[in-house]
Amino acid sequence: MRKFVYLLVIVALLSCKTTKNTTKDFMLNEKYKVTSLNGIKELKVTPTITFNFETNKASGMAGCNGYNVDFTKDGNSLNFGLAIATKMYCTNMNIEKSFFINLSKVTHFKKKDGNVELLDKSDAVLMVLE
Repeated sequence: MRKFVYLLVIVALLSCKTTKNTTKDFMLNEKYKVTSLNGIKELKVTPTITFNFETNKASGMAGCNGYNVDFTKDGNSLNFGLAIATKMYCTNMNIEKSFFINLSKVTHFKKKDGNVELLDKSDAVLMVLE
């Protein structure tokens, strides 16, 4: 009987494995620069995005205005809610407008060459984050 108990304890200990914090696989709480934006040939200003996985909120500068947006992540799936932004006017709002339009289309991401690509449902690259 004693051997059986020891065997059960050993099997239980061996079957335990540590669980990985899945939020860290997306470089938790890092600030990214948008280096490429679908629809914009040259970024004259650089939008930023910072992910906070404790609150499931992202924030940054969209080109002219600061913003906050809720997001959900499940594996490589990534979706953003409606962004809330300040209302300053800048002379060129094209980058900011494109940023928010593309952000609303994001459905998933992938890591590539040390960067993060935000993609739509047809796998088109909407943004590249560095």
